[in-house]
Amino acid sequence: MVIRMDTVEKYGFYHSHKKQISNSVMNQSLRPLWFFLIVFTGIVISACSGDHIPRCQTSSFENTGYFYAQNFNFGHTSGAFNFHQVSGQGFIMGLNMYILVILCLIIVLQGTIILRIKMRNSGHSVKQDDEYRKQYDKIVRQHKELTDAIASANLIQSAVLPELNILNEYFQNYFLFFRPKHFVSGDFYWIRKKDGKILIAVADCTGHGLQGALLSLLGIITLNEILCQLDADYTDEILNELKNRITKNLNQSGDNIETSDSMDISLCIIDKEKMEMQFSGAFSPLYIISNNNLEVYRGDRIPIGYSLKDDIFFTRHTISIKEGDILYLFSDGYYDQFGGENRKKFMAKRFRHLLLDIYKNPMDKQKEWLDRTLNDWIADNDQVDDITVLGIKI
Repeated sequence: MVIRMDTVEKYGFYHSHKKQISNSVMNQSLRPLWFFLIVFTGIVISACSGDHIPRCQTSSFENTGYFYAQNFNFGHTSGAFNFHQVSGQGFIMGLNMYILVILCLIIVLQGTIILRIKMRNSGHSVKQDDEYRKQYDKIVRQHKELTDAIASANLIQSAVLPELNILNEYFQNYFLFFRPKHFVSGDFYWIRKKDGKILIAVADCTGHGLQGALLSLLGIITLNEILCQLDADYTDEILNELKNRITKNLNQSGDNIETSDSMDISLCIIDKEKMEMQFSGAFSPLYIISNNNLEVYRGDRIPIGYSLKDDIFFTRHTISIKEGDILYLFSDGYYDQFGGENRKKFMAKRFRHLLLDIYKNPMDKQKEWLDRTLNDWIADNDQVDDITVLGIKI
């Protein structure tokens, strides 16, 4: 699980800035209210100034000496107000003021409604962000726990896998190209010594990642038990016993089958004194390059695990070897990899041609060629499976 760190920055903002968000929203909502109030106040002040209020005009009347307005007498003076003009202009001014007040009230009401809506939405947004933050923290915590568990599983698998220095006692030139798809691998290699002989196996378990890694641990432990508990000197006997025990351990016997997991494996026993070797395989072949030719020894189409037929047994090949021969044991991850211009599988035929092109190089250089060729083939594609190639020069 990839956790985007820009999401951390996004949601990490809200824990320390909730009040600032609310205040910002409030200030933005109040800006139109303050603007219209200021404008309205300016209009009122301007309207009430003396320059815009109509002045009362006086006029002289012939020999009357009394005030009058609309046929009413108010007192004696030297002039009178023209209330017809004053009353009309005052009415218009009052009407304008009334309209301005109504408009101002509408603006204030509208601004209040907008403010309440924004504040409510803001509060809802903060609540949502709090919930998002809680969910994000939970995902981060679970991701860390899973990553720590996978790292521990990787350490356990690395501890169970054999040390390659065992091969140093028998061979001077060899390489191991081991590339899991994830942190842990469903492929495994197994190396043991017995009675001056060396036993070597490369296996590919169902699945990859944690699923395949658990099955690989079961395969390694079971092979060790067989070697310690039984006097098994032949590759076919070891694979037959391995199949029986794996089937039993996975509860794959009888009618109640809980899982169909299995493993493909190539197993060799090399006797350097006699310069001969045994080979047995379960859906997995052995390649030997000798005298510039590549020979293929195919395994049986029998899985290490559940199969429809129980009365089937593995075949043992006895092969003479000589100095300079090169053995290749591998899983199907290399030639099943998608890539190239048309995003197709590498295929076993291309894999054999690659080995014929590079086998004359030192073993460490062969490993580099395998790595470089695979990288070029994958390009922008994803690795689809665990990959293991073990090369040994006699």
